[in-house]
Amino acid sequence: MESGDDARAAPALVRTTWVTAALAAAAFVLGVVGYLEAGGVSVATAVYNTLSLFTLSFAMPPHISESALPVTLELARFLAPAATVLAAATIAARVFRDQFDRVRARHSRGHVVVCGLGRVGSIIASRLHAAGYRVLAIERDPNCVNIRSARSLGIPVVGDARTRRILDRASAANAVRLVWSAGEWVEGQAVVDSLVDNLRENRAQLARRRGDRSRAVETSSAVPACLVRVRDLALCTSLRRRVLVQDRDAPGVGPDVDFFNEAENVAQRLLWKATRSFAGVGDGSVDLWILGSGALAEGLIVQAARNWWGLPESRTRPALAIHVFSEDAADLIARIDASWPEVAGACRLEAHGGPPEVATSRDITARPKVEPHVAFVLVEAQERAVQIGLRLLDETSIPRVAVAGDPDFQARVVATRLELFDPLRYGLESGVLLFDTYELFARMFHEHYTLHARVRGDGSLEPASDDPLDPKHEWNALDELWRASNRDAARFVVPNLRAAGFGVERLAASGDSPQVVRLDPLTIEAMAEREHERWRRFMTAHGFRHGSKRDLTLRTNPDLLPWAEASEGARDYTRTTVAEYTRLLAQLGYQVHVDGGTAEGRAS
Repeated sequence: MESGDDARAAPALVRTTWVTAALAAAAFVLGVVGYLEAGGVSVATAVYNTLSLFTLSFAMPPHISESALPVTLELARFLAPAATVLAAATIAARVFRDQFDRVRARHSRGHVVVCGLGRVGSIIASRLHAAGYRVLAIERDPNCVNIRSARSLGIPVVGDARTRRILDRASAANAVRLVWSAGEWVEGQAVVDSLVDNLRENRAQLARRRGDRSRAVETSSAVPACLVRVRDLALCTSLRRRVLVQDRDAPGVGPDVDFFNEAENVAQRLLWKATRSFAGVGDGSVDLWILGSGALAEGLIVQAARNWWGLPESRTRPALAIHVFSEDAADLIARIDASWPEVAGACRLEAHGGPPEVATSRDITARPKVEPHVAFVLVEAQERAVQIGLRLLDETSIPRVAVAGDPDFQARVVATRLELFDPLRYGLESGVLLFDTYELFARMFHEHYTLHARVRGDGSLEPASDDPLDPKHEWNALDELWRASNRDAARFVVPNLRAAGFGVERLAASGDSPQVVRLDPLTIEAMAEREHERWRRFMTAHGFRHGSKRDLTLRTNPDLLPWAEASEGARDYTRTTVAEYTRLLAQLGYQVHVDGGTAEGRAS
């Protein structure tokens, strides 16, 4: 809650205090004036009688009837008690604030619980609240400076998430998602296992109290999705690879728990559009320059490689070269090679030692001979970062440079091609914040679809229509129906592969690069038919029916037919989609392999 908007927002109790003071002042002035206008009293008596109004007692002025009371005194008679009641309510709210929060929390349903109100947790809570989610926060430090800001937004705050009693108070068993952002991920496995066990037991106890024993058994395994913030990107990637496939040595981490990293979220947002625009570059290479180092530099390199690998192999694409300009560039690339060995198969990494200013040198022998297509300046000092960005615009023909920093600084920057972004807040926008592994997978499916549906033969991108229901929109503008469709498709990938006799396993972060298994035509045909039937079930469940033409308003589709009767174009697209399964999984660090001898076909 350290954003500009949140900092400028006055806390609710402070506003109420000012309103109470204004009412009291108005009542006092009007009361004194009214008593003096009525006559027969001294100034001291007028003040005393006015103060009595705040105790709900009224002294009638002498020698005057009630119907002849001055208007000022009549107003004071009602304003003073109102100020008293409001003051009492304000005091009660301050004294019993924790109790109020506990009552609100205990009766919450369908909310998001944010554990930890540090810098990241407070931003998460405020962003989710602004996006329309009902948010409840848990913070064990009663002196945390962000508690007051959270409460000013109407977010209840209770104690330590690691205790079952506090989880009970937060009504965690009835939440739709729990976001853990409390500090470093040191003993994260044990903490999350305990957290999930507590949530399961809470739900089971709730069912037992209601007298439904069968429901108690069922709910003991049904917990809200737990999304854990992991600051280290390599560790986050390793933990995330356990989500689709249960890891034998980590039984506590299953589909109930997922992981996120803000640097990864930033990289996704910065690169999603850029990657697709490169589809029509042609021969040669696309050069991405990163000036600086750190977690965001790691995230940009890994995400760029993933996006590049995510382009369909059927399309001609240029090579990707990533240039890192930093004094520790070589160390950064060594970490990338160790933690993400698959990156080397998607792009060429080049380290340029020395300060980031090397990239802007007027001496062309000191920098790469190629010009950048995209550049990111990741230098902490704001003035220095802006100067580097401006020089990069002067010395190269790059159309735009993204600079990490304070967006409010943009007003002081004349160059319109220089775009500033706050890395932390950029990665914690509500639109990407709650991305779990399946959501990421779903977005990859949508990217795959739009590349087939919108990229013309010459590589240029056909614009989406103005129809808000058009499924070819960018993900952020995509109708929720099509987002749900992609999520449903993502969740069917592993079951479809297993039905075909294939196994899926995660690779260790420091292990070998995943190999892309190519499925044979018989396997693709069987899997495509199952995927088509899944799609039919989803579309039918959402009100679509077979029709002679595709009409999103009438919800008709000519391919809502059994597999054998669907058009060849629809079947070809579905075959292409399932053929991409192994590559998309490899992109996320999963290896597909033939499981025994039961496969419908064999990997070619």
